[in-house]
Amino acid sequence: MEPASDYYIAWAIYWLAVIVAQLLFWRALATINSQPVKLLSQLWLFALLITPVSLESGQPHWVPAFMAAIMEGLNDGFDAALSRLWPILLMMLVFILLAAAWRRYWLRR
Repeated sequence: MEPASDYYIAWAIYWLAVIVAQLLFWRALATINSQPVKLLSQLWLFALLITPVSLESGQPHWVPAFMAAIMEGLNDGFDAALSRLWPILLMMLVFILLAAAWRRYWLRR
């Protein structure tokens, strides 16, 4: 196989794993009665798992940001990991704002 096709196969497998993780987490949260807590927890996990970052600057390869943050934190220290965590935090903020807007839209209807 070509490296490019392996790259896309790896991402496809990763996305399937993210979907399974989300479903399992959703099932685990079934005992919680607070709907906002469930929603925020789901969005937090989804943002954590799907946010990509560039592997190296100038390369077209992307990796999950939390994995890059862990690897850079282990190799280069916590300060290097912080640059990989900002996209995750931004994605979490965007998801929370979209969820709030969606909830407000549905409450008006």
